[in-house]
Amino acid sequence: MHRGSFVFTIKNGDISSFILNPEAYGLHADERMLNKPLSAERQAQKIEAVLSGEQSADVEYERKQVIMNTALRYYLFRHCPTIEEGVRIAERQLKEKAGLATLNKWRMSFTRQ
Repeated sequence: MHRGSFVFTIKNGDISSFILNPEAYGLHADERMLNKPLSAERQAQKIEAVLSGEQSADVEYERKQVIMNTALRYYLFRHCPTIEEGVRIAERQLKEKAGLATLNKWRMSFTRQ
């Protein structure tokens, strides 16, 4: 995440918005980390690395993006009362490899006969 994003919500017909700033949550990543297109294979490797709890500079941007997007969704869908708490939950889930477990479960569903 390298810049703020507008978030719009609609509740009871009323529209509200706010700017989600990754810096406010310690999730700013250098835009230069996105300097080249990645093959589908390389993208898959990075996704698996993030879900495995890797925190290297090679996946920093992707990791922070996963955390920010997850935290926002947890907040918007009322899984937690604040985006900050969503960040903590997402970080813990990556550390515990919960996403990797779900990915592997999904993969297994395609290999059963």
